[in-house]
Amino acid sequence: MKKKPNVQKKAIIVLVIVVLIALSIAYFNQSSSFWLTVAGGIATGTLVAIAQYFVSLAEYKEIDKAYKELHEKEKEIIEFKNMGVKKVLSARDNPEVYGGIIRESKDRIWVMGNTASRLLEDFANINGSTPYKDVLLHFLEREGEVKILISEKRYLFKEKDKQRFNVAKIELNKLSKKYDKFNFVYFKHIPTHSIFIFDNYCLLGPIFDNLDSKATPALAMDTNSEYAQKYLNYFNAQWATAVSINDNKN
Repeated sequence: MKKKPNVQKKAIIVLVIVVLIALSIAYFNQSSSFWLTVAGGIATGTLVAIAQYFVSLAEYKEIDKAYKELHEKEKEIIEFKNMGVKKVLSARDNPEVYGGIIRESKDRIWVMGNTASRLLEDFANINGSTPYKDVLLHFLEREGEVKILISEKRYLFKEKDKQRFNVAKIELNKLSKKYDKFNFVYFKHIPTHSIFIFDNYCLLGPIFDNLDSKATPALAMDTNSEYAQKYLNYFNAQWATAVSINDNKN
């Protein structure tokens, strides 16, 4: 593809030489209308060819530019895949994303976030309105492991988050008493990370003070990737130093 301009340059040089020869013939044979006609035709054709050349050259540059941009995007996609990124979610407000993953999970579901209220409301609520309203309960009945790691109430600044904390705490206690593999603890700092780990798949994203958690982006990743392993290690470290249900005073 990059050799095309060189070929065109050679072609236009040949055409220019041909025109010069034709014009020379016409000059020395001015009495011959035939040669004048031939020279005029060649000159006109050459001008058209030159115009086509510049048009083609402009098109080639545009195509080459688009090709390079596409190549750079392909490199970025490959880098993302090498990092273990499977998908980028612009928001986390679709219950089908989490509900579908929970339904397919077999061994573990680990969650770190604000209050876990949306998790319980959307997926551990027999009176819910979505098709995934009780998938977390079914997962627990299959003896899957659930770990919930959330912030202590005193580190939540929004009033609605504090209210959600109170509601979620009641449900968390009920589930921990009913299912042996359901555990939850509290960390002692402002929540900054949203981490959902489902078997070998995870969703990682930030927590912003001025945005509801469902409006923030997330990366869907393979937990075996180096990038995701750092979040997994962070979760385990936070779990090890968190406050258990019996020690929490909120």
